[in-house]
Amino acid sequence: MIQETFASSQEDDELDQPKGNKFSWRDRVGCVEAIALICDDNGGKFDQAIRGVRLAVYAYNVKRMPVKQRNQLRRDTMKRLKDIRHMRESARIGDVVRVPKLIDNPLIGGYKKEGRKLVDAIILDRTQISSAYRYRVKRLDDNQIQIGNGHMIKAIVSRANESEGVEHENH
Repeated sequence: MIQETFASSQEDDELDQPKGNKFSWRDRVGCVEAIALICDDNGGKFDQAIRGVRLAVYAYNVKRMPVKQRNQLRRDTMKRLKDIRHMRESARIGDVVRVPKLIDNPLIGGYKKEGRKLVDAIILDRTQISSAYRYRVKRLDDNQIQIGNGHMIKAIVSRANESEGVEHENH
């Protein structure tokens, strides 16, 4: 059964491949998103981030990528990176967000991720420390509190009531 599905996926890939040895995209938007997420985690270093992504998943004949395509990929990644950073910093109290589940690390202290699964949490508190925000969130599945910065927030699921958000900003 597994061999049949593997064989059929190889046949589909062969049918989708363009003729010749030219570079072409499979999923350009997905590639920009993946590189931008890695750039956000490593401090905006594009060259380091592009090495962390398997480009063969997103494009055909990657070794033949023109310089013009690479430069356009860099520009689009930096634009998406700005959007991601703005989104992560714009989370307000009461918003439901997705965060990695952190558990205590008994060996070296602090916290570590429990798998790759993201869990929903509600923001309880947001304090500004120098130029960054520190968030205190409560996970919805087990009601545990966890603290972290904007990198902890991977996505905003839903916003709090807009009128409540304005009241918090004014007071």
